[in-house]
Amino acid sequence: TPDAVEGCPLPGVRKSEPPRSKLARLWHTRFGKHAMSLDTLRQIASMKARCGAAPAWLRKSVGDFRPEAVLTAGIAGAWIHAAGLGAHLSIPLHMIVHDDGHYAYFWLPVLQPYGERLFGRAYRQSVSRLCISAPMEREYERRFGVKGEVLLPSRGRDSVFFRDPPPRVAAPLEKAKIFYAGSVYGQGFAVLDEIAVALRTKGHRLVVYSPSTPSTLRPRALEIREPLPSGELVRRLHEEADVLLLLTSFAPENRKVVATLFPSKMVDYTASAVPVLVAAPEYACVVDSLRGRPHAGRLVTSDRGADVLAAVEEL
Repeated sequence: TPDAVEGCPLPGVRKSEPPRSKLARLWHTRFGKHAMSLDTLRQIASMKARCGAAPAWLRKSVGDFRPEAVLTAGIAGAWIHAAGLGAHLSIPLHMIVHDDGHYAYFWLPVLQPYGERLFGRAYRQSVSRLCISAPMEREYERRFGVKGEVLLPSRGRDSVFFRDPPPRVAAPLEKAKIFYAGSVYGQGFAVLDEIAVALRTKGHRLVVYSPSTPSTLRPRALEIREPLPSGELVRRLHEEADVLLLLTSFAPENRKVVATLFPSKMVDYTASAVPVLVAAPEYACVVDSLRGRPHAGRLVTSDRGADVLAAVEEL
């Protein structure tokens, strides 16, 4: 993985990272996709010249390790070398996929169908295909022609977990503290702030724990706090929150992703044993999940502040 040695705290794990691309300085410019597409095409051409074998740095890093399997994620282009390594060593490839389309996002638009065909070959090569949700597994079977398995996000054995809700959950909900935890993308902060303004009219507060920061928005009612480690966050939610808000994007351009992406924040939310209010469109993956688990969260199919307020007031 890129930045493995310095940026990936996995004790007891031997780490290796690829040589830095000569085009990397262009990745965060308007020529980013041009540079990434060109670099990936170069790597693919080199693999073909080696009869499909992974690059030398990767083969050398596993030479004396003698792996029995390769595990990869359908993120960016890492799976390309993983599939090459698995095929070259004649060992099983296992694939985890969380974000639909991430495997081809870095290609120029004209090359994205080619990138999708490449990923489809690696997906079919895999002996296990671990999708984040049932809607993703169904969509990938339709798209790539093979079945997968559902591997929902999970807790570690030592994760903080509360089996019983805090006593205040049984009390009437007045001047509630509603918490949102997780990354915020696109117009998310603007939507959250609109919800916070609506909630404030009834004395409620919306508090956000997020690694993201609003670039230009000046929040009117939103309280933004620094992110916390998972265990500490779960304790804080259990001790302070009256309701947890899970907000999914309603933007039309995000429909494809929202339809298959299971929100991993449900792991921490359900661990805190606090009521969950899900604001998501009907087509969202999390709605598909709630249909079979109505006790896991209350659903409102709108992100308008007035509608979220009404759902909070009903709670």
